[in-house]
Formats: sequence, C-alpha cells, structure tokens
Amino acid sequence: MTCATCGELPDDVWANTGRDQHLPDASRKLKSPWPHASGVDVRLCPGCGAWFVWRDHPQYYGSGNLDEEQLTRLAPRAWRTLERLLHGDLEPDAAGVMREAFTHLPADLLREVARNMGDEARLRVAPSFVERLFLGGQAEEDAAAVLFDTRWRPGMDERLVELLEAAPSPLPSKRVEYLLEQCRAGLAKKRGS
Repeated sequence: MTCATCGELPDDVWANTGRDQHLPDASRKLKSPWPHASGVDVRLCPGCGAWFVWRDHPQYYGSGNLDEEQLTRLAPRAWRTLERLLHGDLEPDAAGVMREAFTHLPADLLREVARNMGDEARLRVAPSFVERLFLGGQAEEDAAAVLFDTRWRPGMDERLVELLEAAPSPLPSKRVEYLLEQCRAGLAKKRGS
C-alpha cells in the first residue's frame, strides 16, 4: 500500500528554486529532527517512517540564479542505521553501526549527522572516523571533514589526540598531521599553556 504522505514523491526529485520551481507539496509534510538545516538535511515521513535526504545546491552563474533543491528517498536498509545514529543507539557495537553507516549513508549526510550527534555518541564513533583517515582517497577526505567539523565539541580534541597518537606511524597525510596539530593546540589553549 502506498503511503498517503510520501507515496507521490519520486525516489529522487529536483527543483530549480532559482527559477521559481519547488519540490512537490508532499515534501513539506516531511519532518526534520534538527531545528536548523544546513545544505544537507534528513527528513522523516510521519506516515510510514521513510527517510529522505534534502540537499540545497546554491549555484550562481553569469546567466542568473540556478539554485536547486534535491530530495532523495533513502533505501530502507539505511533507515535503521540512520535512526540509531540520530538517537545515539550505538550499543553493543558502535564500530558495527558505523560500518553500516559508511556503507549505506551518503557521506554528506553522515557528516551532518555527526555534527548533530550528542557529545557522548560523537566520542564513541570517533575511532571509526579515525580508522577511515588511513584508507586514503575519498574515505580519508570525508572522515577528515567530519573530524575538523566536530573537533571543537566537548572532549573531541582530547579523544582525537589519544586516537591519533596511538595510530600507526607515520600519519597518512599532511591533512591528518594538521588535524593532530590543531587538536593539540586546542588542548594547550584549554589548559592555558
């Protein structure tokens, strides 16, 4: 049976908001768990529990405003993982939850989820992001972005210094060396050194 709330929404829909197009009306019935959306948000269908990713694509060119919005329905296998991250439900295996997240959630959404996690949950998933720093390529880039975005949160500088100092040597890139340097500087500043 099709959901009365989101059933009419395609799996992926775009609207050129710079040209007065809008996402379908049903998209406004979806609920965000966060009070403020950035360029990426997650939306829940209150009717059936389906999750969607909303993205804002601002684009300005010489020919005018080409801003776009995109709404993408997540695959059902991603829903449980997303809900566990949103609620900080990481027991008994935070690393297992994160393996599922890296497999089934888009990197930009995972970054936004990490920004909005509770402090305790963020500290629990930090080792999974640090492990990805050593994979190189896009995995390293995505993990570094999350860690740079969240390192100012309570306890993160300490946790990242602990994890990076215990990691295999040498560190995999200048980016990761810089992250460690910034965390150490943050700790020194907090301690008044």
